[in-house]
Amino acid sequence: MSRKKFSSLRFILSLIFIISTILPVTIIIYIVPSYYKQQIVKETDMLVANNLESIANNILVYLSDLQKLATFPYFDKEIMAALIAKENNTAQGQKPSDYIINEILPIYINMLRKEILSIVIINKNGSALYFNRNQNVDLINDYDFRAQEWYKKTIEENGNVVYIGSHRPDYFDYSTSLRVFSLARLIRHPYISQTPGVVLVDADTQIFADLFSNLQFSPGSISLLLDTEDNILFSSKPVSPGILAQVSNNSPFIKGETSNYNAVYKKVISSDWKIAVLVSDREIKKRIRLVYVVCIMASMITLFLTYFLFQMLTLFYIIRPIKEMSQVMKKVEEGDLEVRLKPRGSNEIATLGKNLNNMIEKLNELITRDYKLVISQKKAEYQALVSQIQPHFLYNTLNGFLGLNRLGKRKLLEESILNLTDMLRYTLTPGEYYQSTVENEFEFIEKYCTLQKLRFKEKMETLINCDESVKNLIIPKLLIQPLVENAVKYSVQELTEKCTIFVLAEREIIDDRPYLVIIVSDNGVGFNPNSVNSKGIGIPNVKERLEMSYPESSFEIVSEKNVGTTISIKIPIQEQETEEDNR
Repeated sequence: MSRKKFSSLRFILSLIFIISTILPVTIIIYIVPSYYKQQIVKETDMLVANNLESIANNILVYLSDLQKLATFPYFDKEIMAALIAKENNTAQGQKPSDYIINEILPIYINMLRKEILSIVIINKNGSALYFNRNQNVDLINDYDFRAQEWYKKTIEENGNVVYIGSHRPDYFDYSTSLRVFSLARLIRHPYISQTPGVVLVDADTQIFADLFSNLQFSPGSISLLLDTEDNILFSSKPVSPGILAQVSNNSPFIKGETSNYNAVYKKVISSDWKIAVLVSDREIKKRIRLVYVVCIMASMITLFLTYFLFQMLTLFYIIRPIKEMSQVMKKVEEGDLEVRLKPRGSNEIATLGKNLNNMIEKLNELITRDYKLVISQKKAEYQALVSQIQPHFLYNTLNGFLGLNRLGKRKLLEESILNLTDMLRYTLTPGEYYQSTVENEFEFIEKYCTLQKLRFKEKMETLINCDESVKNLIIPKLLIQPLVENAVKYSVQELTEKCTIFVLAEREIIDDRPYLVIIVSDNGVGFNPNSVNSKGIGIPNVKERLEMSYPESSFEIVSEKNVGTTISIKIPIQEQETEEDNR
């Protein structure tokens, strides 16, 4: 395939379409499953949250039973008397103690859940009354309850419930590695200001396994119950220290060694225990895998159909009309001002074609009139130069549409066409077409730069400033635009990073004389000022027209390679007429 074919408008548009559609489709393929994943996660979290609410309520009921057992000494006169007797070491202490152990305590425990294993009532002296469901288990002699941290904390809480996380009940002589969680509370005498002791209730942690067993989570999920110290009271599966640390910090996303998890948490009111369910990310990925397949298939079909439609539309409505306009402009450049375009339809391109015909017709009329009248040789030369630069600018701009189409959206192409249409209207303004105000010229430059920015985007930056004091001054039309166009062509286009073009018009006093100073500067690649083609249309055209109109003006170029270029124009103000003066 030839280089020319690779640079053709149709090829470029096709390439733009492929790039501009593949990218959004790729994004859609990513977004849709991601959105679906989020919905799955939300639904899963809601389901888990509802289940956790049920578990938390069951745990509260369970803890309520423990609290009931912890409060019964308040209402049993015999237990209260026995505690006071033990504290006072009275002779009656032995018989009530045996009675309480054998008769009273079993009644209270047997009324509650079987997972409640034992109760211990410790008086101030450290002696204890106790009952254990396992008749073969006894309290260890001389066990110092008062030295335990939980006992001290219970005393400090002064009647408030203290929960003790998962631990070994080492005060009993269990032969197994049983683990329990406990509730402790200070006993206060209901009638006198005495605190006879502390009640300790032990419960089997197996109760939590029973509570979680009825929940239906995904196979890869993990259920956890942590106490106030983030010790594990229950875990449906073994967890690593790293996962436990993340759960302790309430991380919503848990990173595991073999799988990641979405975490849902629930606090158990009044105990500060925490329930956590870790839903495996693998389960969610399985559910969205089919969504990926469907999205990809639908995207491929959509791409094929839209590409076919795109080819047809661009061929008839964009490529062909632009080719015709380009051919017409080539003939205009060759000097044929009788050629005309046959615009079809009423869209923006058709409007551009009509304006092109109007411009060619206007140029033809002006050139013919000026040459026939032969008012003056300088004016004839001046008119010829203006008629030369207008087709040149339009031809370059039309060729620039090839670059604009790389944006891949027709809306951007239409926007550029509308900008060019406004610029054409400016060139066809009735009256002396070769003159304009500084303000109008700068408005024209802004439209031109806007059109170029649609092509180059962030690669091109413009700083345009026109001082109020010089806006109404008269200058040759299209005097500044070729300089800006050169900056775009040889700096923005060739520079790999952002190129800034600075355009300024201001009043300056030089040797006690006011001047209009116009500066066009860029930070581009630079060039050798001596290498400028004297027969070219850009800089030589501007210099020649400036000299014809203002013999005392100056034109200066300062350029350094890889630094940039600055072009300065200085025109004496007193020799000019404002737009208001010409009316």
